[in-house]
Amino acid sequence: MSYFEKEVIKLKKEINKELKTLINKKLDNTSFEKIIKQFVLSGGKRLRPIILLQAYKGVDGKKNIISEALSVELFHNSTLIHDDLMDEDEQRRGMPTVQKELKDYFLKKHCEKEYAGVLFNKKSSKNAVANTIIAGNILLIIGSECLTESKIEPKKITEAINVYNKAYYLVNKGQVMDVAFENKKKVSEKEYLDMATKKTAELIKASIEIGAILGGANKRQIKKLKDYAENIAIAFQIHDDLMDVDLEMNKGRAVGSDIIQGKKTLPIIKALKKDKKIIQILNKSVKTKKDLSQAITILNKTGAIDYCKKLCKKKTMAGVKSLLEAKLEKSSEEFFLKLAENLLTRKN
Repeated sequence: MSYFEKEVIKLKKEINKELKTLINKKLDNTSFEKIIKQFVLSGGKRLRPIILLQAYKGVDGKKNIISEALSVELFHNSTLIHDDLMDEDEQRRGMPTVQKELKDYFLKKHCEKEYAGVLFNKKSSKNAVANTIIAGNILLIIGSECLTESKIEPKKITEAINVYNKAYYLVNKGQVMDVAFENKKKVSEKEYLDMATKKTAELIKASIEIGAILGGANKRQIKKLKDYAENIAIAFQIHDDLMDVDLEMNKGRAVGSDIIQGKKTLPIIKALKKDKKIIQILNKSVKTKKDLSQAITILNKTGAIDYCKKLCKKKTMAGVKSLLEAKLEKSSEEFFLKLAENLLTRKN
């Protein structure tokens, strides 16, 4: 087993243990908060807190900062909950999403009631949406408290909180762009990458930056680590888009989910330049299995899939260059090199 694999297993175990303790302390046993607990503790790669911890170690940080690292994991879970709501997804990590659990719970306790609301016509939908928004907000605040309650030097914590808050603002801007793309006729590659930088890369960047700040990194190291994080995070997002249309991958939700939602991912954007038929499929209110199969065929025939794979590799290599210039402690450098490599080969 490689150093990378050993570190991931060790840190993930420590993070999960601390996370369980924290969540049980912060949340009570009402049905609503049990659903939040279940979502947070049901799994996940714990990639962001691991990145934070490795950056801290890489710039010679010596203390145990698992509690502080939980901040970015709870931030991430907050955005996942809201993202699933906006995408109307009912499955995440092979399990029901928070809004699905909340809707099912409402229907179990109450009879469905239809009404003529401005936004909703069913009580179960209104209840699920309202409480899902609240659930995400609760996790964000608990994440912030992981930093505000820290015993680390106040100046460093203030810097870390500023990074945390700025990242949340930018992630939300990215989400607004992502939603807007669904109704926009044309989305350029530049617009897509700007959205991906904000929606996906900003939290990865914040994770590595917070770890570096808490560890006492110099400005050059922080800049190089942020460059590394941005490049590999964009590669991560593009690879995620590719996983959505690959039958051999295990993304945790149905194949073609992005196509069903009408999302203009990078493979779709590239394919549109050569075959307009795919937009007709995206615009359908209901997509059949045949539609999904046809769309995936178009993505392959137009070279969109190959283009995205090459861009993934290009971004990853750019990230690696910045990482080597950051001059981290050797074991952390090795970890981040392996992480970049794994992004190109992961299947879940």
